[in-house]
Amino acid sequence: MLQRARSLLVCAASILAFTSVSQAIIAADINQESITLRGQIEGYYDNEHPRFVTEEGRTYAFSMKYSGAMLSYQPFVGEGYIDNNQLMTNGDPVFIVKKVVYDDPTPDVVVNSSLPPQKVDTAEQRTSGFNTRDPGYYHKPIVSNSAAQYQQNIGNLGDQDLSQYQYVESLDNVEVGSKVYVLGSLIKTETNTLMAFRLAGKRNTILVDCNGAIIPMGQRVTMAGIVSEPGVLTVHLIYSMA
Repeated sequence: MLQRARSLLVCAASILAFTSVSQAIIAADINQESITLRGQIEGYYDNEHPRFVTEEGRTYAFSMKYSGAMLSYQPFVGEGYIDNNQLMTNGDPVFIVKKVVYDDPTPDVVVNSSLPPQKVDTAEQRTSGFNTRDPGYYHKPIVSNSAAQYQQNIGNLGDQDLSQYQYVESLDNVEVGSKVYVLGSLIKTETNTLMAFRLAGKRNTILVDCNGAIIPMGQRVTMAGIVSEPGVLTVHLIYSMA
């Protein structure tokens, strides 16, 4: 009986030791030492996780929950750690970024993906943009009209002018000539003059004529303008606190 009790105690101690080691491994995995990766954003896994591709062709889900919003999707260096306990459906781990360092923008320069070419044959691949770079990613250096926030006032609007603009979550049934403002981000180039803009809230899309404004792809912005055609907003003012 005494021998059995001793065996049970040894077994319990082994289980506790194994549990402690496992928890230590998990903790070490989540709190890895900082690493630095250089790469670029190519598409998305979902609405919250862009796809980060390193120069070596390694792919990670990209999280900036500790480092703020992203202003430009030019190539950059990210400093953070890899969380192998948080995986995407395809098995890619999450790169938790705590600091980003951007290169100077290089307009009209095509940045190629480090990933091998893939045959595009599914709706998911066609909409993801994993292997192509939208022309909207390559823009001239951004100049802000305000030191306090990112702002471009193309229409030279004052406070009294802005009071005429009404917030909307959709351009459905909004008359041509209406002055409105919307919240969201550019997602892709549609034509030489029009960009697709995903609205916050209902997350439907409209078309925008940037009207000379430089609006970084993916940057969450507030945009004021006039409905110039059904479903099309021509920009008068763009700003973002991010």
